[in-house]
Amino acid sequence: YHYIKDLKENYNLIGMTSQEVRELLGEPYDEKVKGQVGFEEYSTHDDRTDMIFYYRLREDIISGWEIYLIRFKNNVVFETETGVEDW
Repeated sequence: YHYIKDLKENYNLIGMTSQEVRELLGEPYDEKVKGQVGFEEYSTHDDRTDMIFYYRLREDIISGWEIYLIRFKNNVVFETETGVEDW
């Protein structure tokens, strides 16, 4: 919770490239490119999205992993989202 709060307050990922995100946050837990098997699992079926970084943030024994999704179009972040990965 504090990690994401700090990230949102101090960094604007919108407009960053995938390399800049990697330098800031490290390697994602998972990375999917449009057309790759598993891409649809993370996609909102938004035609703009062509790559997604998926970070696991915190495991909660009751609800699963807290996650952070970063969506890219043409290698530039246009949207981020937090959520919970259900078990």
